[in-house]
Amino acid sequence: MKTKSKAISGGFKGRMLNPTEQELKDPIFKAIWSITKTWDLNVPQYYDGYCGMNGSHVVLILRAIRNLGVQALYNSQTTKEK
Repeated sequence: MKTKSKAISGGFKGRMLNPTEQELKDPIFKAIWSITKTWDLNVPQYYDGYCGMNGSHVVLILRAIRNLGVQALYNSQTTKEK
């Protein structure tokens, strides 16, 4: 899995987060990755242009879900996997 972004055009504005070992094992991370791994996207807060989906993008989505208060869903999914 790629973890570094390379914009097709433009430059980098900020450093994207790499997934932790724990996040790489997370079933929600894996589900997001399996659905989005073929996407090209633009994250203007971090770079100009489009690039292929990578682990850093998944981290942004996963952490946004957690921050939105979906902790109960996240906890129920990880408890089932243990």
